[in-house]
Amino acid sequence: MAVYARSSIPSAIWNAPNNDRNYELLWVQAGRAIVGALYHPPKAQYSQQSLLDYIEQSVDDLSKQFPDSVIVLDGDMNQQLADNSIIEQTGLIPIIFPPTRQSNILDRVYVSDTCYCSQVDGKK
Repeated sequence: MAVYARSSIPSAIWNAPNNDRNYELLWVQAGRAIVGALYHPPKAQYSQQSLLDYIEQSVDDLSKQFPDSVIVLDGDMNQQLADNSIIEQTGLIPIIFPPTRQSNILDRVYVSDTCYCSQVDGKK
């Protein structure tokens, strides 16, 4: 996973207190935003629920440690994590709605606050 930040924006990797290398989730603090880049492989060696629990705990920890920051979770979830599961467990808001690969939404983005973004709906 990779997160790119403009060189003029101070950035650093954030390691969750419950950091678990079994999951491909990289958190980077970039200015006022904290961006999580997630890759959930098609044949993961862990349960979806354990990943959701890990993401939920990370978002909770971030919210407590950085209460004024915007949390962004994005990545390739290979159609395996349901939007409603992520929304229910984290409180994050999805901002990508049109399919990103054929009729599927593989690459998704969730935010804690829509103050810096507009929702993508595929309309021009």
